[in-house]
Amino acid sequence: MEASLTRRQRLLGDVDPAQQRGLEFGPLTNPVVAAQEGSISYIDYLPTEALRAKYGKDPNVDASKIVDVDIVLENGRLPASVLTGGFDYIVASHVLEHLPDPIGWLKQCADALKQNGVLCLALPDKRYTWDILRRTTEIGEWVDGYVMRRVFPSPGQVFNATSRTVLMATGVPWEREPTPADLCFERDLSDALALATPAATTHIDVHCSVFTPADFLRLVGDTHRLGLCTFELGWFHDTRPMEIEFFVGLRKAPITDSERAAESFFDAAAALPVRAAKFSATLTRWRRRVTALVS
Repeated sequence: MEASLTRRQRLLGDVDPAQQRGLEFGPLTNPVVAAQEGSISYIDYLPTEALRAKYGKDPNVDASKIVDVDIVLENGRLPASVLTGGFDYIVASHVLEHLPDPIGWLKQCADALKQNGVLCLALPDKRYTWDILRRTTEIGEWVDGYVMRRVFPSPGQVFNATSRTVLMATGVPWEREPTPADLCFERDLSDALALATPAATTHIDVHCSVFTPADFLRLVGDTHRLGLCTFELGWFHDTRPMEIEFFVGLRKAPITDSERAAESFFDAAAALPVRAAKFSATLTRWRRRVTALVS
């Protein structure tokens, strides 16, 4: 059954767009849920015309196909008009990893959802992207973003991201062992510093968080232990061979025992090595090589 599920099915889980009210982050030209499918609102950090102007000269984006934005973020946060518990589901495809304050964002998403509403996430698996050599994000980094109420990436986050991005094309480790050329850093430290310096006052878009599927599940488990999460694990789909992303459904629920809620995420993470063992011997050798390179 799992193998037959499409990307959309793995992302949306049991969501029925025709019968439920949804909110989708950053759809640009390719929304997961089309406007004609049901009651869906699109949210982005810029209004429609500003997005079209920004992408007007981008050869990879047909600016004329950018969908109309219904809701604009206010200083990087959901506006108060959204935080009323009126949505059945929220879709965020490759959004969370860009956020400097994931805990604050998750709490806002919970406020926007009805009880039993779901947050549908598609997330990159760092093992198969240009983040391959980056250290996985720790809960302290999420706590820093939450306590500081960060609305754009810090200079440190920008520096860490830009100084450790490699030249490897996404997905390469599924096809072959990465070469030394693949694993060369895209920028030297001075270039990364030049990019990070203006981040003190300007939004610089980077991957603030990097994780494997197990790492992400443990991060959410840790937010439960901190008493900062109101989501239970609705569904989970591990990264498939030849793909670079995994899918998580977080369901808003009354949490009466934070430790028990946390354990469900840690248990899901602990189950993943069994599936990982099915991967090729080439991938196993690659993991050993990467460990040696970054140690």
